Amino acid sequence: IAAGKYDAVDDESISLFSIQGEGKHEYKAALLMLGHGATTPQIIAAMKKLRRRPANLEELLAFGETYPDVQLEDTVVALGTAHYNKGNIYSALSLHSLDAWRDEPVRRRLYGAAPFPFARFRRDHKEGGWSGAFRFLAIPF
Repeated sequence: IAAGKYDAVDDESISLFSIQGEGKHEYKAALLMLGHGATTPQIIAAMKKLRRRPANLEELLAFGETYPDVQLEDTVVALGTAHYNKGNIYSALSLHSLDAWRDEPVRRRLYGAAPFPFARFRRDHKEGGWSGAFRFLAIPF
């Protein structure tokens, strides 16, 4: 996490995961952007068609360290980190900046995704989905 030099980190969400492995691993990550709202299963199905899977925490951290400026343009979500937080809100870890939706200077953040209300949904809701503007980090099988 320190190598990513983030301005802010969602410690509550990060605490749900433990970083596995060590050393370097090379892979060709892709950023999947559907361009329309979609549910988690729909996004994972689109990844499978491309012979890819959702990124986990370690892969998201490696991507953030390797490509630090991508999150200044787009929100990058790792669906392999999807979880329900203490507020019972479905979320996934992401790399993003604040500039896109607030009047604050650009900052690099490692936070739970779903900064927009329509991207989050409670466990008891049957409908809900991710913004079409998000990019999802996808890793080859």
